[in-house]
Amino acid sequence: MTYVGIDLHSTNMVIVALNSNGECIKQDRIACSPKALDEFFSSFSGPIKAVVECTCFWFWLADWFRSRDIPLQLAHAKMVKAISYAKVKTDKVDALTLAKLLKSDLIPEAYQIHIGRLEEAIEQQTGFGEDAKRLLELPGFGLVTVWTVLAEIGDINRFPTAKQFASYCRLVPGSKDSGGTRRHKSGCKDGNKYLRVAFSQAAIHAYTHYKPVRAFYKKIKRRSGPQVARVVVAKHLAIIVWHMLAKDQPYKGFKGQPTKSVTHAYWPQPISPNA
Repeated sequence: MTYVGIDLHSTNMVIVALNSNGECIKQDRIACSPKALDEFFSSFSGPIKAVVECTCFWFWLADWFRSRDIPLQLAHAKMVKAISYAKVKTDKVDALTLAKLLKSDLIPEAYQIHIGRLEEAIEQQTGFGEDAKRLLELPGFGLVTVWTVLAEIGDINRFPTAKQFASYCRLVPGSKDSGGTRRHKSGCKDGNKYLRVAFSQAAIHAYTHYKPVRAFYKKIKRRSGPQVARVVVAKHLAIIVWHMLAKDQPYKGFKGQPTKSVTHAYWPQPISPNA
């Protein structure tokens, strides 16, 4: 049996492999990519067990191991630290510690959500069909976002205009007019909070990975700051959704420009809400 401990980061990971005697047989720092993992594990024969802490970015790693039929345990990050305090803490030490705990069957496990199975179950129960497929073409939209948006909208025809729909999504500021003075009123709680979250998350992904959206976001950001720019991007995505559903229109691009995802040399692609 080979026991593998993985110290995972956003762009790279340190992997330490132990044999049944607890001896280190291989260690390396590799990029976060399926290809790099294939190369690392290609030299092993026989059964393998692996472990990684339940910090960010572990989802794609679990998918990779599942596709290769290699058991992967998800370690509870806080409990691991309580068990294995170390004066010297490096990526190599962390990966080695995880491998040793795995060999000794001392990994405090965290609950793994089987996202793929849940998505299949949801897809079988929903009747979104063609609308869901069309909305997946939008920048920043994944299955969960599409399902959330369609479920919370219900019948799009209850919103006569795109502006009313954007307002319902909490993406249009209120107004506070008094004594001839007009002010915007932010933080309004009227509308659907789930749609605001869905469109806001889609906006972050969109301006991170799609050049036309990023250019538009930066333009608004220079003038009004990052928070306002994020809401403006989310509002435009909501308007696009209204036109697609209410008028049965295909996706025509963001602000008239075609959108294509920007690829990175590593996986997963990072998303920073503070970008």
